[in-house]
Amino acid sequence: TKEAQVQVDTARISLVHWLQEAHRCGLKMDIAQHLQVKLTTVAAHLAKARKASLEQEHEHLANNIITGAKELEAVADECVRKAKEACSPLAEHEGEEFLAYGSLKLLACALTEHAKITSMPLFEVLRESIPDQGKKRISKECFVACLDALAEMTGHSELCFTEERKLAMFANLDVDQDGVISLTDLRDTFLVKDVCNCHITNRPNASNKCAPKKRPMRQQHATSGDLQRDQRDGGTSVECVRCLPRPNGRFGFVSTCKYGCNVQVEAYSPFNSCVVRAQGALAEANDDLCQARNKLKAKEVELAKLGRTGPAGTLQQDLLQIRQKVIASLAALKDLRKKVERSKDRVTMREQSEQMAYEEVRERRQAAVLMRDLDSILTSLETFAQELSKAAHPMTALATRAQLDAFPRPLDLWDNVEHHHEELLQAAAEVRSLIAKRNASIMRLNPQGGPLLDASVQLEQVETKVKALEAKAENSAAAVQSKCHAIANAWSKVAVDAMRANILRRGLTPEGLFQELAEANDCIAEDAFFSHLASLQELASVRRDHIQVLCWYWRVMDGGDGISRHRFMSLVQRYMVVLKAIAVTDDVDVARSRALRKAKVDEIMEVLEAPNDSNDGLVRIRGRLLTDSLVGWITFRGCQGTFFLKETGKPQYQCKQDTELVKSFACDALETVRILREGEVFEVLEGPKTVECLPVKRVHGKACSDGAVGWFSITDEKGGTLAELETKTYECVSVSALTDGRSPFESSVFRTVEVGEVLEVLEGPLEIAGLTRIRGRLLKDGVEGWLTARDSFGTTYASVSTRHYRIARKMPLHTGFETTTDDSSCVRTLVEGELLQVLEPARDKRVPPSTCLRVAAVVDGLIGWIRAGSENVEKWSSACTCLETSPLLHGPSASAVVLRELEPSETVDLLSNPHETIGEFARVCARKDGIIGWVAIQNDKSCRFRFSGRLHLCFCV
Repeated sequence: TKEAQVQVDTARISLVHWLQEAHRCGLKMDIAQHLQVKLTTVAAHLAKARKASLEQEHEHLANNIITGAKELEAVADECVRKAKEACSPLAEHEGEEFLAYGSLKLLACALTEHAKITSMPLFEVLRESIPDQGKKRISKECFVACLDALAEMTGHSELCFTEERKLAMFANLDVDQDGVISLTDLRDTFLVKDVCNCHITNRPNASNKCAPKKRPMRQQHATSGDLQRDQRDGGTSVECVRCLPRPNGRFGFVSTCKYGCNVQVEAYSPFNSCVVRAQGALAEANDDLCQARNKLKAKEVELAKLGRTGPAGTLQQDLLQIRQKVIASLAALKDLRKKVERSKDRVTMREQSEQMAYEEVRERRQAAVLMRDLDSILTSLETFAQELSKAAHPMTALATRAQLDAFPRPLDLWDNVEHHHEELLQAAAEVRSLIAKRNASIMRLNPQGGPLLDASVQLEQVETKVKALEAKAENSAAAVQSKCHAIANAWSKVAVDAMRANILRRGLTPEGLFQELAEANDCIAEDAFFSHLASLQELASVRRDHIQVLCWYWRVMDGGDGISRHRFMSLVQRYMVVLKAIAVTDDVDVARSRALRKAKVDEIMEVLEAPNDSNDGLVRIRGRLLTDSLVGWITFRGCQGTFFLKETGKPQYQCKQDTELVKSFACDALETVRILREGEVFEVLEGPKTVECLPVKRVHGKACSDGAVGWFSITDEKGGTLAELETKTYECVSVSALTDGRSPFESSVFRTVEVGEVLEVLEGPLEIAGLTRIRGRLLKDGVEGWLTARDSFGTTYASVSTRHYRIARKMPLHTGFETTTDDSSCVRTLVEGELLQVLEPARDKRVPPSTCLRVAAVVDGLIGWIRAGSENVEKWSSACTCLETSPLLHGPSASAVVLRELEPSETVDLLSNPHETIGEFARVCARKDGIIGWVAIQNDKSCRFRFSGRLHLCFCV
């Protein structure tokens, strides 16, 4: 039609040209009109043909458009089908199979834990749970019974699943859906499945530790797959693990390392995998449907261009229906996505809910294990406490002193009470240790609430009950101990007087009697002490069981296995202090006696014989004055009732700083026994005595190291050497040369030594070719070299210096000749081996006489002499005054049981010397009721007790 139309148009143009030419030439127009009619007829026929052809073309195009639309419809239907298939486990089955998978993993964890506890292989645990162990295939009913048996056999109540869940678990294991499973299928539950995102190699070589090479994502997806690690082989936390890839079933190795943001191995979760597949399928289907919708819209535009009549108009309705169907599919896909999201949230919530329920059940089981046996243990403790209270009741019920004196064998009752008390304390300590271990187990689990936290609270309540029972037992034991102390205190003075009379009668000394009873030991055994007291005629009327209580009391006061020397001496020794100056005579009869000397006020005297009353009312005492060990008689009370002496405690002192204990202060016997440490207590045996000291030689000098100038001592007051004259120091008296070699003829000069420079000898002197050569170091600049001290003609260039001293002991360098105790006059401290140059000759410094005491250390009994002054010693007494309310504890710990509260101003006796205290605690005996315990010397802010009139006291441990 197009070609025909072209020919018609060409003919019409030619006819027009011919008519114009004919009109100009005057030709006839008949032929032209005839041709024009024919052309008009041909054009009409051609228009009809063109119209028919155009309708056929439009019909063909419309059919092609409809065919493409139907293909897009089929693609959309396929995408929706795939999306629905991928979302089916979540959208239709509500994720029940994933919950079943989680239950299977819970079963695997429970059985693994049970296998570890029972030391049984997992396969044997599974076999024992099967009702008919001869079967190799397990049916659905047998599997349900197997789950019930496992829950009962392992004791894990979280394995009690619902019937629906049991069937879902069986369906999860029954992959081939033949209605039966094998033990192998059940055992595969214990395999750890992972997802691998890297290459799997055939050997665990070093290349696995390298970062994976970059590769296209599709290849990475192709190499990814499920990974299985058998827990029974223990490959869970190593760099490379042996794995079994699912696609080919061949074993390989994969790295578990993390490189940057790439995780090589991830834990496999069917739920997460299904969610990923569903989301991917939904996204792909949505993209395909959107493309189909856009293409259909374009086809509608194309079809509209073909017109609204004819075949195109008819097919437009079909295309509209297809497009509406695709749009409906998009809407359905959107609803499916929402349904999947809701199902995913529900499954996640159900998993979390079930996990929380399983965790709670497991925590209840753990809490039950932690609380196991505590009730029976607490009951046994209560039984111990009741037995202790029952044993102590016969003595604690005594109200009067007469009843207490008449009570038979009190020490046997105390032994029984102490036995029950020790049993209770031992059991309580075991309970506290058990509670501590179980609390530690709970803390390792880090509970945020629930049964484990409740168990922790219950353990605290049990511990509180244990402490209450301990306190009750301590009170009962302390009450019996107080009663025994009361019996001992009643006979203590009588027994002490009897021992003193026995010592006087036998002509012994307290030290001699102690050595006799101790039998070369450090203390007197309780049995030996009891035998001695029982043999005294003054105690013949005292009951033997009361004497036993008295010996036990003195041993307990010491806190050891017997009566120590310090305790024994404090019992039998008696001391008096002079109130007024009085004469000391050599006889008890004043008329026949001769005066030895006059006792001064405040002198201390040890009583050797008891007061002797004369007919005229004069009371005389024989004793030993500690000042000079003079023994004589002194008047205790005059005829008119005037007292010249007063009884006082044994003189004891405490070191305020480390003090040297020497055998004697004679210049030729300055042998050190040992060092008395700060806070150590000692007894005065003799003194104080005045000892003349030797003058101290002081030298004004300059330190060669840094040029510090000051005064230092070369001898001390005992005659000891503090600094020695240095003989290996030469002083240059004539200008000389310093060379670099031993021989002056084969060496070169590199420095000139001026007059007055000092050389410290390192080697020599050596005789070389008639020359006296020395190698040394110049103190001025530290240069080392060889120097000629004397040449072959006898000329001296350097001589031994008499103006340098080497420090032998560390001492201070003072600014002035006189020394002071403060640091203001100290330039610095001179160390041992330091060299000083003399600026002024040595001068004698007079040292005032020293006050010395002959003492015995309480801790080990060593005897010697010390220099005593206000700066290094102070008086000490065992009496302590409580400054504030303080607990009396059973042991040296703040968490120990409280025996009772000490009131302010209450007095206690310190049983342990300050150096024997444990940390901040000291062992004391309350004077009020005789209870022995431990007290904290200080609280967080201040001192709690006053010792010897001082508020603050430093104790050495």
